[in-house]
Formats: sequence, structure tokens, C-alpha cells
Amino acid sequence: MAIILHWIMAPLVSQARFSSAMIQGSLTPDATFRLYQLPKSIGITVLLAAVVRLAWRFAPRATTAATDNSTR
Repeated sequence: MAIILHWIMAPLVSQARFSSAMIQGSLTPDATFRLYQLPKSIGITVLLAAVVRLAWRFAPRATTAATDNSTR
């Protein structure tokens, strides 16, 4: 599950390509607004995926008899 969450987050974090279009300033106000909204939405998605990944990482796991060495 952690690998799946990692690969979901990786392309979302690479949203830096939007910054060059926002810096140019030659866009209409409507286009600029849309360009700002997309990275915000992606950022919130990355944050939620990171929270799920951390929760998955620190969630208690059930041990099986084969891996439980405390019964010896």
C-alpha cells in the first residue's frame, strides 16, 4: 500500500511546471485564476495522500504466528 501511495504522490508533487506560466504575467485574469486553482487542488490532494500514507505507516499491524517470536 505504501508503494501505491508513493507513486500517487510522485506525479502530483511535480507540479512545478505551472509556476513558469504563473510568473509570466501575460495571461488573462481568468486564466491566471485557473492556473492558481489547479496547484492548490493538487497540493491538497498531496497533503491528504501524505496523511493517509503516514496513517498507514503507523497503524498497528496484526502479527501472525509465524512472525511472532514472543511465544517462544
